[in-house]
Amino acid sequence: MGKTKVLFLEDVGRHGRAGEVREVANGYARNYLLPRSMAVPATNDQLQRIEKIRKAAEGRRVREQQDMQSLAELLEGTRVEFSMRASSSGRLFGSVTNIHIADKLSEMLGVEIDRRTISLGDPIREPGSFDIEIRLPQQMSATVTVVVEGAGPGAAKAAAAIDEESPTIDEAIAQVEEEEAALADIEAESADETASSEADEADAVDEAPTEAVQADDEDEAETGKE
Repeated sequence: MGKTKVLFLEDVGRHGRAGEVREVANGYARNYLLPRSMAVPATNDQLQRIEKIRKAAEGRRVREQQDMQSLAELLEGTRVEFSMRASSSGRLFGSVTNIHIADKLSEMLGVEIDRRTISLGDPIREPGSFDIEIRLPQQMSATVTVVVEGAGPGAAKAAAAIDEESPTIDEAIAQVEEEEAALADIEAESADETASSEADEADAVDEAPTEAVQADDEDEAETGKE
């Protein structure tokens, strides 16, 4: 496969930046770069334009970075909501993809969002709240929150089942009060045991001198007999 030298007029990913001269495959230059005016053959006449092309490209990069910074600030924290039919188990009939998210954001913000910038991975197939990163050019990024709600009779039944399994507020309060009462009983028993132990120790201390006196009296009595 032959190669040819081209002068890049635009930044084209890892292939080349505006103002650079590189060798690329003939087919890539002929079928892609040249028809899209992304590059021109590196002739002597074109090489005279290198410095001008580089300066123009640098200006475009600065403007693009500013635009991406503004877009990232606009996107950051945006909440995107979807309502979809769901089964009785809560599973969605269908899914939410990066295309849906990009279209919704574009509609909400009035700015076109490329679906390829949305780092979704697998499509969303269950209701819930999801933090999704959007990776923009110029190493900019933003995080949006995608909220998917299940709709329809199936979703209502699933929600009702969850409500039945979940305790009510009164039940939760009663449970907390029972736990607090049980803890208070345990602390009271512990306090009684501590007080009883201290009382036993005090009695032992009081009895000790009496026993010592009795022992002395017995010794004196024995001495008198002798």
